[in-house]
Amino acid sequence: MALSDKALQAQWAGSGDFWPAIPDGSGSIVCIQTRVRKAKDERVLPNQIWPEVVCASTLFGLSACNPRGRIVPDDVNQKQNNLMKRDITETISAQWPMATFWDSASVWENGGREPGFIVALSHRKNQSDDIDKFRDWIVNLAKNYDQGAIYEYRCINRRLFRSTISVLTPESEADVEIVIASRSVLRQAE
Repeated sequence: MALSDKALQAQWAGSGDFWPAIPDGSGSIVCIQTRVRKAKDERVLPNQIWPEVVCASTLFGLSACNPRGRIVPDDVNQKQNNLMKRDITETISAQWPMATFWDSASVWENGGREPGFIVALSHRKNQSDDIDKFRDWIVNLAKNYDQGAIYEYRCINRRLFRSTISVLTPESEADVEIVIASRSVLRQAE
């Protein structure tokens, strides 16, 4: 069974993110959820203290699970994610020494979860053309695993925004602000 492109777009735009361990994040578990992006709202909420690696990098979220919304068995998803993890590890060590990555999961409104990865490229040591090349690599990696879209995260004035970027599913773009979830949501995600 596969979700329609429109259903996928709605699912991607409405999903939350679960990052169980962020490098340079004191090993803390961070669970985040989305809210509608309001460009003119410049307030920073008091509990929105992002680890430095998040604010000092361009982040990309991707998974090798459920290609283009086709639900496949868990063992197939695990095998594909293991292969993607190997590809990320090998490419980062060979070509992007200023990058890092960690495990993540998209958390759907229906309670489902899809494991994946966050790949981060530091701004401090990379020019914008490097970020463009890095993004191209991430998009091509997602294509290799038949993925419909990826996420790109940017921290602006200590606020985190997530864009859904089309890979193989047309018109899947969606922009949202990410906020740190309450402790009750964190307990549910764990």
